[in-house]
Parts: sequence; C-alpha cells; structure tokens
Amino acid sequence: MDVANPVGVRLLLELAPLLPRRAYGDFRYFAPPALYDLNDLNDDGVEEYLDTNSLHFREDRLTYLTLFAFSDSAGLGFALSRADLPEFDSLSERRHGDSAFLQATDIGSLGIEPERDGDGVKLLAAYPFAERTKSHALLVKARVPFAAFYPAKKNETLSVSYLLRFVPAANVHGAMASLWRIRFDELGPRPVALPATLGEMMRLRLEALERFYVEEKDGARAAGFVTNCHSQDGAQLCNVIQFGFTGQNNLNAFNLLRAGDRLGDERRFAS
Repeated sequence: MDVANPVGVRLLLELAPLLPRRAYGDFRYFAPPALYDLNDLNDDGVEEYLDTNSLHFREDRLTYLTLFAFSDSAGLGFALSRADLPEFDSLSERRHGDSAFLQATDIGSLGIEPERDGDGVKLLAAYPFAERTKSHALLVKARVPFAAFYPAKKNETLSVSYLLRFVPAANVHGAMASLWRIRFDELGPRPVALPATLGEMMRLRLEALERFYVEEKDGARAAGFVTNCHSQDGAQLCNVIQFGFTGQNNLNAFNLLRAGDRLGDERRFAS
C-alpha cells in the first residue's frame, strides 16, 4: 500500500423489501439496545437521538447483531443479522476531524434508510462499519458521521457472513419474541466470572455515583435525575420521568437510597 495515498475497501449490502406497502413509515424498526421503533418521543416519524431516517449502528452496539423491520400490513418481518461473530478490532488511523478513516477491524454495521424516491426502505450492512449519516461516536451534539475502510493489503482476504430471515407473525411482539429466541440460541452467550465480589462492586458503584451526581457550582450538592426531555435541545416534553433505555437512572437512584438505609447514612445518600 502506498503510505502517501492509502487505499481502503468496504463492502455494502443493501436489501429492499418488496411489499404493496413498503414506505419507510410502513415498518416498525428494532435493533436493541440502540433502536426501539425509532425512539420517537414526539411522534414526528423521525428517530429522536440522531434526528434522521438514515440510521446505522456499529455491530458492537447491538446485543443481537440484528436489525429488524416489521410490516404490520403484511404481518411479516425482515431480520438482517451478522451471521459470524466479529473477532478483532484495532485503533483507527484517524486524524482529528476525520469522519472516514482506515481501520483494520472485523466490526461491521447494520442499518436502515429510505430509498431515494421515498417509496421504499432499505436494510443495510456495511463491513467494516459505517455510521454514515449521523453517529453517537464522535460528537454527541453534532453527531457527525463515523465510518471505516479496511486498509487494502496485498494477498489479504476478508470474510464476513450475513443472514436474512423472514419472520411471519400476527404482530410485531410475536415476531420479536420468536426472533430473539432464535438469535439467543444462535449467538450462545456464555456466563462470565465476576472479577470481584458483589459487595465490592456495589461499593465502587456507589463511590462512582456519588461523584457523578454532584454539582460544584454553588457548593457540593446532588445533581438529581432528569425528567423526560427532547434529546437534542433539552426542551421539556411532558411530566414523565425519563429513566433511559435500560432504566439505569432508576436503578442508580434506588441504589443510592438503599445505601443510606444499609449503611446508616441517610443524609449522605438521600440529600
């Protein structure tokens, strides 16, 4: 490879469901834990966090390595999955400000986007990864694209496998229940031994939470927990408590309150 003029490659796979009703808005989309039916809080048909209909996610963001689109009108779902497991990653050859760069990585991406004519939708896989419209990776506010090309080297062979599965069901819930059971068996997750006791991890978690949920502007005080707001501009949407995708803020608040009772230090943990 010419160092002065580096060459990279990327595979792009596009699949377009052909149904009587196949516009972008005719499907429901899921790619846990990154995408739950567009995460559309204000019902404008656009995903809130990336604020675009072109949604692409690195595979290491997706627990099931799957992007799922379900048509209520047809009672049919389309699941695009990474069939083989990513095995290696590396530091990118990225300069500050680059949104496209060389990186020797086995991590691809899965995504969806409307067709240019607006009459259809595409399921996509990229290898290596390409979060090519907006991304959480680099800048949370601007969400600039983030995409890799594999460095082209003589006599090197790349291999990747994808699986397209058709999932008929009466509704999206039945389709997802069936699909995730299949993917769980295919991926075969294995239990991992904990590196410390549960008590020690809880102690470290409490210490981290104390530091994280404190504001120093007018003296140390608890920062508290945020109510439901628009992810981009912070505008209040309604009086619903926002606990996040996994309920993490809820668990954090519960653990802090419980620690006060358990350790006999209610003022420290509940103020």
